[in-house]
Amino acid sequence: MIIPNGTIQFKIKTPSGINPDTGFPIRNTEETWSEERECQYTARYDLQGKVSDEAATTPTFVILIEEGIIPSEQIRLCDNARGLIGEFRLRMVEPLRAVCQTRLTT
Repeated sequence: MIIPNGTIQFKIKTPSGINPDTGFPIRNTEETWSEERECQYTARYDLQGKVSDEAATTPTFVILIEEGIIPSEQIRLCDNARGLIGEFRLRMVEPLRAVCQTRLTT
């Protein structure tokens, strides 16, 4: 059972068309966001992280959602109380079949 404290959306990329000469998709893609799905997330902070050889606190989010299709690797995470947390790329997707959930790690 998920206790929702936020929402998640997946970035959907669709090609804007097909090149009639080559038959390949045109590089310009249209990006939209999927419908919001309730989620339960927790944040973990690495106090020894580095960005460009500079010390930085880097967050990692662990997100639980109901089992289903994961349409993309890019997500938008929102908090129910404060709004947008950020846009992230998924590092790991773990199906938790015993509880019909999926664990996403950014």
